[in-house]
Amino acid sequence: LMTALVVLEHVHNLGTTFTEPNYYPAAVDSQIGLAPGERMTVGDLLVALMLPSADDAAEDLAYNVGRGPGHGSLGGAVAHFVAMMNVQAQSLGLRHTHYSTPIGLDTPRNYSTATDLVRLAAYDLTHSPFLARIVALPHAVLRSGNQVRYVINRNDLVGRFPWIDGVKTGHTAAAGYVLVASGHRRGMRLIDAVLGTG
Repeated sequence: LMTALVVLEHVHNLGTTFTEPNYYPAAVDSQIGLAPGERMTVGDLLVALMLPSADDAAEDLAYNVGRGPGHGSLGGAVAHFVAMMNVQAQSLGLRHTHYSTPIGLDTPRNYSTATDLVRLAAYDLTHSPFLARIVALPHAVLRSGNQVRYVINRNDLVGRFPWIDGVKTGHTAAAGYVLVASGHRRGMRLIDAVLGTG
């Protein structure tokens, strides 16, 4: 959620094309199979980030947004992007959130709370019509890149219930299964976060 927000605040043309850095995710990571040097639009990378939780898309976005003078290496650019995430968390008043990765893996000092996740999701949904639209998709087709890719939203409540319109799932060994969900029905919006389920 924060990776998407930082990207959207720094890239205003979703047709901008990013080049995948030399990043090789672990086989168990969720990914869309980006090859080093492959070029994909920011819009498609964000869809890959939000629907199937593609780690390679997250790393691509973080590297390309985070690089700049003094941050040209993969590690330096991603570290700069993570610093941007933490600045944004502070500005949103997320007092119990800290990032150490743009991917959301189990790494030291990477944590959040249900309350902070709900606040972040609410901010994302109200400040980005694009993000609000894509997290409500049950599936999507990514047409940029070396091949056409069909991705499915891991939040399978979207598509099963017409009033559920987002937002994001996650899973790691330490965090368990996580769902930040959004629904709109009878004039009322509800956003919730469920963390640490088996």
